[in-house]
Amino acid sequence: MIIFKNKAEAPMTTEREWVSAALWATLNEILDAVILVLRGKFGTLALYDAARNARQIVTHRRFDAEHLKAVSSVSVDTGLAGSRSIRQRKRVIVVDVNEDPKYEPW
Repeated sequence: MIIFKNKAEAPMTTEREWVSAALWATLNEILDAVILVLRGKFGTLALYDAARNARQIVTHRRFDAEHLKAVSSVSVDTGLAGSRSIRQRKRVIVVDVNEDPKYEPW
């Protein structure tokens, strides 16, 4: 995907297409900043879909396709950190998923 600095540079025809590209670029910047600040190695950024009561990963860093297929769209009732964060309405950091019993099914 090519990211444009402003709407005038983008060869897109509708406002919706521009907003989608700008949002996608912003979400990637946010994920990169969070990984940098927390000194992480991996990361995902997901959006909550209230209609499905699920979260959908929209961007990631350093996860393989098999893992993403398993967790790309999951109910907020799971033990995954993102789902717990939505339910608890606070940040959840998992230092080591191998040590977190809520990750055993995954």
